[in-house]
Amino acid sequence: MIRDIPLIAFDGTLSSGKTTLIYAVASELKANGMNCVVLSEPARESPLMEDIVLHNNGTFDLPLETDLFALHMIQCVRATRVGRLIIADRTPVSTMAYTRLLIHPSNEMEQDWFLSMEQFALHWSRLYDIVFYCCDHFNIDLEQDPTRSKYVSMQQQVDDMTRKEYLKSGIELIDIPAGLTLDERKRFVLDALKSGLKLGANELF
Repeated sequence: MIRDIPLIAFDGTLSSGKTTLIYAVASELKANGMNCVVLSEPARESPLMEDIVLHNNGTFDLPLETDLFALHMIQCVRATRVGRLIIADRTPVSTMAYTRLLIHPSNEMEQDWFLSMEQFALHWSRLYDIVFYCCDHFNIDLEQDPTRSKYVSMQQQVDDMTRKEYLKSGIELIDIPAGLTLDERKRFVLDALKSGLKLGANELF
């Protein structure tokens, strides 16, 4: 929790159905009276990421990763002003997984910077009440979402590294079984929320 507001997140590799599932769950919760706030994935919001992917201006570096890292936290803190439940698309732990794969500190200052980010991510991760992990892999339409184009060949590496980072964080991921329909995945999540958040049925629905 953050400021006494439950904080949950969804993670998984590219095109695992995270965002679609998040909005399906949020829609169900809102239809039943829950004031929940959905936080978009920071990589889709960062102008630095847009510069690199869409305009070929710049490279993946620690300032970019720090921007993504900070956006996770800023979004969560600000959402506590307006929501009763916060639903995040990814966490800083997954940002660290990408950072490990994409960035190789070249000097002592960068190494210290990297380690500080990792320690902050591990401490911040304790605020998440539940983190769901999407295990499906769907086809990626790169024309519709060019931000993903530079990661598409790294899916398995990202999956492996993300799980390693979560293991270090102490977060026990809830794997959403692969092969379910959207409605089945939504029901799986809603059932887990009822028991995992320890809220009464009238507080969630």
